[in-house]
Amino acid sequence: MIIKIQNFNRSLNNNQIEIGKAIYLAVKFAKKIHGGGNTSLGLATLLIPLSAGAAQCLPELNTREIVSKARNIMKNSSVDDAIMFYKAIREASPSYVKKGKPEKTDLPDVYAENFEHELKRNNYTLWDVLTESASWDIVSRELINGYPESIFVKKFIEKNLSKIGWNNSIVSAYIHLLSNRPDSLIIRKSNKEIAILIMNEAIKIKKLRKIYSKKGLRMLEKLDRKLNELNLNPGSTADIIASGIALYNIQKMNTIDTKELINYFH
Repeated sequence: MIIKIQNFNRSLNNNQIEIGKAIYLAVKFAKKIHGGGNTSLGLATLLIPLSAGAAQCLPELNTREIVSKARNIMKNSSVDDAIMFYKAIREASPSYVKKGKPEKTDLPDVYAENFEHELKRNNYTLWDVLTESASWDIVSRELINGYPESIFVKKFIEKNLSKIGWNNSIVSAYIHLLSNRPDSLIIRKSNKEIAILIMNEAIKIKKLRKIYSKKGLRMLEKLDRKLNELNLNPGSTADIIASGIALYNIQKMNTIDTKELINYFH
């Protein structure tokens, strides 16, 4: 499915990209494709700014520059972007987003009837919403901080792909991230204690010299069974892995002629 954006060049030049609307549409289309299943809310929140940032960097696609552009696009977001992001959450309707005002923040309740009025009254931009939610959500934190874990994943793939292959590189990167901090999706679906338990299991696996050894595979299978028993998945970490893969693939575009792509938007 290809969405053709009108006045694309003008939007890129003045940074007035409707980033909130783009995230909302991505969630809406994902929901339609999956029949109401995985709506890829976290993934859209990370990848759409990266896509917009990459478009601003053409024809040279430098990772640091792409990330910088993506972050600036979000910093220049508007109240309307925040409203559309709230609508994206409502469209996704994830079970872990409960009704009620988030604790330790002035952000309005996502499901409040007057959420648009509250966002406008407080002049909350999408950047403001993500900045406040970064204290409990690692996807928001990843974007606000300039995609540090995504960049790690991208570099990890580059370093290890030829040695251990694609699958082992991705699994190893996943365990590395999961061992560094609790996954926020697990916290929100369960509690912090369970998230720390999963993190500690990942730490044990990471200590192995080769995660993909026979012993490592047994430990990975054990962790997988535990997650299945608890009906949990480290989804926020998975979103960041996907973001890192996207950066890796975008960087590879430097090896092809991007003139045709640029001409398309002219």
